[in-house]
Amino acid sequence: MSATAQGMFEYIDASPTPYHCVEETARRLIQGGFGELDPQQAWSTLSIGEGHFVRRNGTLIAWRNGTAAPAEAGFRMVGAHTDSPNLRLK
Repeated sequence: MSATAQGMFEYIDASPTPYHCVEETARRLIQGGFGELDPQQAWSTLSIGEGHFVRRNGTLIAWRNGTAAPAEAGFRMVGAHTDSPNLRLK
């Protein structure tokens, strides 16, 4: 099995609920060099190329600062939600 597939299986295993998914994503972002910011605090300086994320009420938003202003260089966005797969027996 490829390392990518193995990593995906490990991610799914660590994410049985949306809340676990947010926690596992945050853990992996920190491991990848991203810094967590407090949404209630002022963000003084965000340097070029740095990755950051915020968590609030079960939501996680992550980004990496570009090398130029978005008006000059543009930007890319990707969205996802954490409630699938969310297998539950009722």
